[in-house]
Amino acid sequence: MDHKSDHTSDAHLLAQLKTGDLPAFDLLYKRYWKDIYAIAFRRLQHAQHAQDITQDIFLQLWQKRTELRIDNLPAYLATSARNKVFNLRVREQRFTPINELLADVQQHAEATDAQLIRDEFRVAYTALLKGLTPVQKQIFTLKYFEDLSTDEIAGQLSLSRKTVQNQNSMALAKLRSSLGLLAMLIFLCKNW
Repeated sequence: MDHKSDHTSDAHLLAQLKTGDLPAFDLLYKRYWKDIYAIAFRRLQHAQHAQDITQDIFLQLWQKRTELRIDNLPAYLATSARNKVFNLRVREQRFTPINELLADVQQHAEATDAQLIRDEFRVAYTALLKGLTPVQKQIFTLKYFEDLSTDEIAGQLSLSRKTVQNQNSMALAKLRSSLGLLAMLIFLCKNW
Protein backbone atom coordinates (compact mmCIF):
# COMPACT_ATOMS: atom_id res chain seq x y z
CA MET A 1 0.00 0.00 0.00
CA ASP A 2 1.82 3.08 -1.19
CA HIS A 3 0.03 6.21 -0.06
CA LYS A 4 3.06 8.03 1.29
CA SER A 5 1.95 11.32 -0.19
CA ASP A 6 -1.33 10.95 1.73
CA HIS A 7 0.29 10.20 5.13
CA THR A 8 -0.45 13.66 6.51
CA SER A 9 -4.00 13.43 5.20
CA ASP A 10 -4.34 10.03 6.90
CA ALA A 11 -3.27 11.57 10.21
CA HIS A 12 -5.78 14.37 9.78
CA LEU A 13 -8.55 11.96 8.79
CA LEU A 14 -7.73 9.70 11.76
CA ALA A 15 -8.01 12.72 14.08
CA GLN A 16 -11.40 13.50 12.60
CA LEU A 17 -12.40 9.84 12.82
CA LYS A 18 -11.78 9.88 16.58
CA THR A 19 -14.52 12.50 16.90
CA GLY A 20 -16.98 10.29 15.01
CA ASP A 21 -16.68 12.09 11.67
CA LEU A 22 -18.37 9.72 9.20
CA PRO A 23 -17.10 11.51 6.04
CA ALA A 24 -13.51 11.03 7.30
CA PHE A 25 -14.22 7.33 7.76
CA ASP A 26 -15.71 7.11 4.26
CA LEU A 27 -12.61 8.73 2.78
CA LEU A 28 -10.30 6.29 4.57
CA TYR A 29 -12.48 3.38 3.49
CA LYS A 30 -12.44 4.49 -0.17
CA ARG A 31 -8.71 5.06 -0.02
CA TYR A 32 -7.74 1.67 1.42
CA TRP A 33 -10.45 -0.94 0.90
CA LYS A 34 -8.98 -2.23 -2.39
CA ASP A 35 -5.55 -2.66 -0.80
CA ILE A 36 -6.94 -4.59 2.17
CA TYR A 37 -9.14 -6.73 -0.05
CA ALA A 38 -6.11 -7.52 -2.26
CA ILE A 39 -4.02 -8.62 0.73
CA ALA A 40 -6.77 -10.92 2.00
CA PHE A 41 -7.63 -12.31 -1.43
CA ARG A 42 -3.99 -12.99 -2.32
CA ARG A 43 -3.63 -15.16 0.79
CA LEU A 44 -7.05 -16.84 0.76
CA GLN A 45 -7.97 -16.99 -2.94
CA HIS A 46 -11.59 -16.65 -1.81
CA ALA A 47 -13.52 -13.50 -2.75
CA GLN A 48 -16.23 -13.69 -0.07
CA HIS A 49 -13.74 -14.32 2.76
CA ALA A 50 -11.55 -11.47 1.51
CA GLN A 51 -14.57 -9.16 1.38
CA ASP A 52 -15.67 -10.21 4.88
CA ILE A 53 -12.20 -9.58 6.29
CA THR A 54 -12.06 -6.16 4.63
CA GLN A 55 -15.44 -5.21 6.08
CA ASP A 56 -14.46 -6.50 9.53
CA ILE A 57 -11.28 -4.45 9.56
CA PHE A 58 -13.06 -1.22 8.71
CA LEU A 59 -15.91 -1.98 11.11
CA GLN A 60 -13.34 -2.51 13.87
CA LEU A 61 -11.58 0.73 12.86
CA TRP A 62 -14.88 2.59 13.31
CA GLN A 63 -15.86 0.83 16.54
CA LYS A 64 -12.46 1.35 18.20
CA ARG A 65 -11.78 4.79 16.72
CA THR A 66 -11.45 6.48 20.11
CA GLU A 67 -9.04 3.86 21.51
CA LEU A 68 -6.69 3.29 18.59
CA ARG A 69 -3.30 4.98 18.39
CA ILE A 70 -2.27 4.59 14.75
CA ASP A 71 0.93 6.16 13.45
CA ASN A 72 0.96 4.43 10.06
CA LEU A 73 -2.51 3.58 8.79
CA PRO A 74 -1.45 1.49 5.75
CA ALA A 75 0.81 -0.66 7.95
CA TYR A 76 -1.90 -0.99 10.61
CA LEU A 77 -4.49 -2.06 8.03
CA ALA A 78 -2.12 -4.51 6.31
CA THR A 79 -1.20 -6.11 9.65
CA SER A 80 -4.87 -6.35 10.58
CA ALA A 81 -5.60 -8.09 7.28
CA ARG A 82 -2.78 -10.61 7.74
CA ASN A 83 -3.90 -11.32 11.33
CA LYS A 84 -7.52 -11.84 10.28
CA VAL A 85 -6.44 -14.18 7.47
CA PHE A 86 -4.36 -16.17 9.95
CA ASN A 87 -7.23 -16.32 12.47
CA LEU A 88 -9.66 -17.44 9.76
CA ARG A 89 -7.32 -20.22 8.68
CA VAL A 90 -6.88 -21.38 12.25
CA ARG A 91 -10.67 -21.41 12.83
CA GLU A 92 -11.39 -23.29 9.62
CA GLN A 93 -8.49 -25.66 9.85
CA ARG A 94 -9.26 -29.28 10.45
CA PHE A 95 -6.55 -31.47 11.89
CA THR A 96 -3.72 -31.82 9.40
CA PRO A 97 -1.63 -35.00 9.71
CA ILE A 98 1.92 -34.35 10.82
CA ASN A 99 3.28 -35.75 7.54
CA GLU A 100 1.47 -32.99 5.60
CA LEU A 101 2.71 -30.29 7.97
CA LEU A 102 6.27 -31.56 7.70
CA ALA A 103 5.99 -31.68 3.90
CA ASP A 104 4.79 -28.06 3.91
CA VAL A 105 7.73 -26.98 6.04
CA GLN A 106 10.17 -28.78 3.80
CA GLN A 107 8.64 -27.28 0.69
CA HIS A 108 8.46 -23.67 1.87
CA ALA A 109 11.40 -23.07 4.17
CA GLU A 110 15.13 -23.08 3.61
CA ALA A 111 16.71 -26.47 4.16
CA THR A 112 18.40 -25.75 7.49
CA ASP A 113 15.40 -23.89 8.90
CA ALA A 114 13.04 -26.60 7.68
CA GLN A 115 15.09 -29.31 9.38
CA LEU A 116 15.17 -27.39 12.66
CA ILE A 117 11.42 -26.70 12.61
CA ARG A 118 10.70 -30.30 11.53
CA ASP A 119 12.76 -31.70 14.41
CA GLU A 120 11.17 -29.36 16.98
CA PHE A 121 7.72 -30.11 15.64
CA ARG A 122 8.27 -33.88 15.75
CA VAL A 123 9.51 -33.74 19.38
CA ALA A 124 6.60 -31.53 20.46
CA TYR A 125 4.07 -33.62 18.55
CA THR A 126 5.30 -36.89 20.06
CA ALA A 127 5.28 -35.43 23.58
CA LEU A 128 1.77 -34.11 23.10
CA LEU A 129 0.46 -37.44 21.87
CA LYS A 130 1.90 -39.03 25.00
CA GLY A 131 0.05 -36.40 27.04
CA LEU A 132 -3.37 -37.45 25.74
CA THR A 133 -5.53 -39.77 27.79
CA PRO A 134 -5.57 -43.38 26.56
CA VAL A 135 -9.08 -42.94 25.12
CA GLN A 136 -8.15 -39.68 23.40
CA LYS A 137 -5.01 -41.23 21.96
CA GLN A 138 -6.97 -44.25 20.70
CA ILE A 139 -9.70 -42.09 19.11
CA PHE A 140 -7.13 -39.73 17.62
CA THR A 141 -5.18 -42.62 16.09
CA LEU A 142 -8.28 -44.27 14.64
CA LYS A 143 -9.57 -40.99 13.20
CA TYR A 144 -6.44 -39.49 11.72
CA PHE A 145 -4.13 -42.41 11.07
CA GLU A 146 -6.67 -45.09 10.16
CA ASP A 147 -9.19 -42.63 8.70
CA LEU A 148 -12.23 -44.12 10.48
CA SER A 149 -15.46 -42.15 10.79
CA THR A 150 -16.89 -41.09 14.14
CA ASP A 151 -19.55 -43.81 13.89
CA GLU A 152 -16.96 -46.49 13.08
CA ILE A 153 -14.81 -45.44 16.04
CA ALA A 154 -17.84 -45.42 18.37
CA GLY A 155 -18.74 -48.94 17.26
CA GLN A 156 -15.20 -50.26 17.52
CA LEU A 157 -14.62 -48.81 21.00
CA SER A 158 -18.19 -49.36 22.30
CA LEU A 159 -18.59 -45.65 23.00
CA SER A 160 -21.37 -43.25 22.12
CA ARG A 161 -20.92 -41.07 19.05
CA LYS A 162 -21.04 -37.97 21.30
CA THR A 163 -18.26 -39.33 23.54
CA VAL A 164 -16.06 -39.92 20.51
CA GLN A 165 -16.72 -36.39 19.27
CA ASN A 166 -16.04 -34.84 22.68
CA GLN A 167 -12.84 -36.80 23.28
CA ASN A 168 -11.59 -36.01 19.77
CA SER A 169 -12.36 -32.31 20.27
CA MET A 170 -10.46 -32.27 23.57
CA ALA A 171 -7.48 -34.03 21.97
CA LEU A 172 -7.43 -31.56 19.08
CA ALA A 173 -7.73 -28.61 21.45
CA LYS A 174 -4.72 -29.85 23.43
CA LEU A 175 -2.67 -30.37 20.29
CA ARG A 176 -3.65 -27.08 18.66
CA SER A 177 -3.03 -24.96 21.72
CA SER A 178 0.32 -26.54 22.36
CA LEU A 179 1.46 -26.57 18.76
CA GLY A 180 0.11 -23.12 17.97
CA LEU A 181 3.51 -21.46 17.78
CA LEU A 182 4.90 -24.10 15.46
CA ALA A 183 1.77 -23.96 13.31
CA MET A 184 2.22 -20.20 13.09
CA LEU A 185 5.82 -20.68 11.95
CA ILE A 186 4.64 -23.07 9.26
CA PHE A 187 1.95 -20.61 8.20
CA LEU A 188 4.50 -17.80 8.00
CA CYS A 189 6.94 -19.94 6.02
CA LYS A 190 4.18 -20.69 3.51
CA ASN A 191 2.76 -17.18 3.18
CA TRP A 192 5.55 -14.61 3.40
